[in-house]
Amino acid sequence: MSQGAASSSDHAASNRREFLIGGALLVSAVASGTLAKAVGSSPPAGSLQDRDVPVQIGPWRLAPTSNILIPEGEGAGDKVYDQVVAHHYDSASELPVMLLIAYGGAQSGSTQLHRPEVCYPSAGFRMTEHRDLVLHLPNTPPITVRSLTGVAPGRVEQIIYWSRVGDEFPTRGLNQRWSILRQTIADGAPDGALVRMSAITDDEAAGVAALGRFAAALLVSSGSALRHLLVGTA
Repeated sequence: MSQGAASSSDHAASNRREFLIGGALLVSAVASGTLAKAVGSSPPAGSLQDRDVPVQIGPWRLAPTSNILIPEGEGAGDKVYDQVVAHHYDSASELPVMLLIAYGGAQSGSTQLHRPEVCYPSAGFRMTEHRDLVLHLPNTPPITVRSLTGVAPGRVEQIIYWSRVGDEFPTRGLNQRWSILRQTIADGAPDGALVRMSAITDDEAAGVAALGRFAAALLVSSGSALRHLLVGTA
């Protein structure tokens, strides 16, 4: 076996060990009651209401539409979330943007944020891009977000999103599980928010750039309560 192949094999084995250890810790925590706090057991501190989300976000304005994709697992009726707000914004100078904010009052081993790269394929999308980007948002430390391209018959959607778990922003499912476990043991089950924005265009660069501008405008336009829900104390 070549040195490169051996290194790749060792790395894969390490990843498997980490996953198994993480899973075992989560199972143990659930069994012992460490993650027993249930979503909806008390009013969420960061309660999200439709009226909290701005009508005007920079050059974008709220517009009625039913074009927003809400895959299975991201809907308001799913046990993962306490509240879900989905809005469509039009602009005379920018691409239209679809915004979805999903909030869960307590993240645990059985109730945690569903990531678009998992949910979108269930709606018939093929995900062709998976990258990490760093967003420099106003009055906020840099946040690492995920950038995806979803392709379905007659629709190409550029997506950026971040998941906030307590005051952390995990970019992978395993990182998210570790974050939930670590914070739960220290302070009790953290709350969580999934913030997803997307634009229908096959121009990835233009779509991602527009979504980055929208994200910055969203933070500027948000009141303190919504801003805290979106980015925590970051």
